Amino acid sequence: MSRDEAGGAAPRERRQGQGEYVVRPYEPGDEEGILDLFYEVFREDNPDMPRRPLALWRQLFADNPAGLQCFVAEDEAGKIIANYASMPAFCSVEGERRLCTQIVDTAVDRAWRRSLRKKSVFVVVGREFLSYWCVPGEQPYNEYIYGLPNERAYKAGTRILGYKPVLTPMPTRVLVFDDARLAALGTHARDVEVEEFDVGQPEVAAALFESHLDEVPLGTWRDAAYLRWRYRERAGVVYRGLLARRGGQPVMAAWFRLGWADKSITPVVDWVGPGGDTEAVAALLGAAARITAAERGWNRVETWVMPQTTYWDSLDVLELGEEPSNFNLCIIDSMLDHDFEWARTHWFFTMGDSDIF
Repeated sequence: MSRDEAGGAAPRERRQGQGEYVVRPYEPGDEEGILDLFYEVFREDNPDMPRRPLALWRQLFADNPAGLQCFVAEDEAGKIIANYASMPAFCSVEGERRLCTQIVDTAVDRAWRRSLRKKSVFVVVGREFLSYWCVPGEQPYNEYIYGLPNERAYKAGTRILGYKPVLTPMPTRVLVFDDARLAALGTHARDVEVEEFDVGQPEVAAALFESHLDEVPLGTWRDAAYLRWRYRERAGVVYRGLLARRGGQPVMAAWFRLGWADKSITPVVDWVGPGGDTEAVAALLGAAARITAAERGWNRVETWVMPQTTYWDSLDVLELGEEPSNFNLCIIDSMLDHDFEWARTHWFFTMGDSDIF
């Protein structure tokens, strides 16, 4: 059902499967029910998982500068039995500012889980979400939807919901370093200086993004509002920013965090600037590595960039390794003026574009 057909209100058709339930967009007040469901479902595989704080949910979803996109299903008693939520972001499509979204939280109550057939609760909610937010001619409209689904969601998504695999798996570029390796990076860096910047004040980095839009024919629009929302401290995760300068002028920025998923690694989660500037890439990698060694005593830095980007070429020059990740990158291409092959070969995607890092 489109928003016009719904008269601007939430669609509320009743569905019948093993019982009756309503599928509808998020409404204020759903948060606690969504968090209850999230906790019940995901602690099945991780009994020690803490409950997600309400403040974090609001930061991730309600405070998103690009809006809130979420569908739920509720049973006859009003309990939320399914959630299909995304994180929208403004995006660049050949330099035009549009909208995309990342599917991040999908869950179905165990009592309502049967299979991933076309009439399952998961599939019905997913289809309602897609038809509501991807209707040509209506606004907001997602030019594309993407995600890195787990095995269960990947099977249903590719078979029924229209997920198209882009990189399976997503490759990880890896720097394992010692003093000699850092010295070699330093020879590449030459006349580039690096300083840390406050991730709450990303205006210089945002200006770098807009002056190098050609680097992102398809991908997240990294303006100050997005960068501030994405990389300020959240739930105990501290992101830090690095700015590379040449002759005093900003040339490239990167964001990193120390540690991920209990692993002794430093993910460089995002990049802004001309990826073909191998000297700046080397300087930023070297700075992240030195901070990692000094503050944690670790020797591994990881990052994601797409193989068709100039960043990938620079990492080749710098002889970073390549390893498979545990994640499959998928897209649902809703664009009217570009096909999947164009999207696949023009997408600028980093760790920071996912909710994983």
